[in-house]
Amino acid sequence: VVMLVRKDQGWAIAGKDEIKPLTETVNDTLGAFAALRLERFVADKGGDSKLFGLDPAETTIEIGGRFGTRVLKIGTTEEGSLRRYAIADRTPTGEIFVLAHADIERILRSPNQLAKPLPPSAAPNLKLAPLDPVGGN
Repeated sequence: VVMLVRKDQGWAIAGKDEIKPLTETVNDTLGAFAALRLERFVADKGGDSKLFGLDPAETTIEIGGRFGTRVLKIGTTEEGSLRRYAIADRTPTGEIFVLAHADIERILRSPNQLAKPLPPSAAPNLKLAPLDPVGGN
């Protein structure tokens, strides 16, 4: 269980004071969760969640805030891909869906991964163009 806690100006991991999560990495993780998009539905309500590794789930993520608590259960890997089956408490009829591998990598970070800087490909790509003086000045 990894529990992130807002502390002062940054983040902490409950029970792991020796690990200092980086705000940029935690924000990327939370951003991935907030912007999560499903690839496709695979089963409607009443689908056998055990077939997809969701009963019990391989990983359960709970995020709490002013909006209440949201739960995402992540199951096994889809055959022939790195995508994972999932179910969310916000799907009113309990549909099972598939999540992209890129999203899974961003939301399933270990405590040590939360303390590492984002790789250059994942970090915000901000490049400033050189100023082009107007009128030759």
